[in-house]
Amino acid sequence: KRLSLFRDLDNRVVYPLKTYVHEYQEKVSVFLAPVKPDELVVISVKVADELGLEPVSLLLKVRKEKLESLTEKLAYLGLNLWYTVGNKVYRAEYGNVLEVKGGLSALIPVVIVVLNIFIIFISAVYQRRQEVVILSSVGVNPTHITMIFIAEALVLGIIASGIGYVLSVASYKVMAGLQAGLQVRQKVSAVWGIASIVVALTVAALGALYPAYKSAFIVVPSMLRRFRLESEVKRGVYEIPIPLKIPEGLIEDFIKFAEKWLNKSSRGAEVISDVLATEEEVVEGGKMRRIIFTYEYPDGMIRARTTNELEVFLPRGEKFWHLRLKCLPVRFSFPADAAYATTRLVRKLVLEWSSRVKIKLEEL
Repeated sequence: KRLSLFRDLDNRVVYPLKTYVHEYQEKVSVFLAPVKPDELVVISVKVADELGLEPVSLLLKVRKEKLESLTEKLAYLGLNLWYTVGNKVYRAEYGNVLEVKGGLSALIPVVIVVLNIFIIFISAVYQRRQEVVILSSVGVNPTHITMIFIAEALVLGIIASGIGYVLSVASYKVMAGLQAGLQVRQKVSAVWGIASIVVALTVAALGALYPAYKSAFIVVPSMLRRFRLESEVKRGVYEIPIPLKIPEGLIEDFIKFAEKWLNKSSRGAEVISDVLATEEEVVEGGKMRRIIFTYEYPDGMIRARTTNELEVFLPRGEKFWHLRLKCLPVRFSFPADAAYATTRLVRKLVLEWSSRVKIKLEEL
């Protein structure tokens, strides 16, 4: 009678179940069915554990607030669960479970491999400096030079990962023959093979990334590299220091060169106009020379325009003139981009003058 109190949602009595084994024509079928009254024995969980009995099915009454966490844990164990909430029946199960262990310990060999690849390729870059010089001299883009070293690293990664995967799988057979007592199972499948190659390629690319970047600029003058715009903005005017110190005796040479260079540097869509070099003037803290010019260049759908003043300042008591660019973006997509483009123009001017002066001094 008490068993009849346990009823399912369809009002059927929930009887304890028993495993039945049915044999027919050398075929064995196993299924669950309610027990007969004379087969039912009610014992405690403790006694069942002492007798070594294993549960076939469980009927639990759980508080609603703990139901979700309990079903999640039981489903993770691979159990087939049905549970009710209100007038609805739910089934809880896990699909595919991927368990990853030893992630932190795996980082150590990864870091070691990245550093090894880094050392190998940074050495290769300097050993092949002449090759990089030749590629640059024939007009190869720095990005293409970078990709040469990246591609080389990826090819080595593919070869190394393939050889390593084959040897690692074969080593299980060798150790099994030596009765090494392995505690792990090898993953022999296309998915794990591809995964190992992807990891090897990623590690190889990370290790070769900086050396490849270094190779692109190994023969490119530093003034022409992409730089970070360090400036102060005052009332829309960008004040940008230019990394050059001019000896006091060469200031006139620089002013004449800069004025001539700016007047002749209008090419195609880039236009430099209104070039004016002022005379030396005494200002607070020293002497000042100014070169004023306007710069226009294509910027997407518009023509960006900046008005500029290149200040050459000699602090009192010093022997070197300092440069500072004051750039006012007039027409632009983004003002910082306009200031960047103008700064790049001035840096190119400074680089060419520095190279010219160096050659001139060497000839003397």
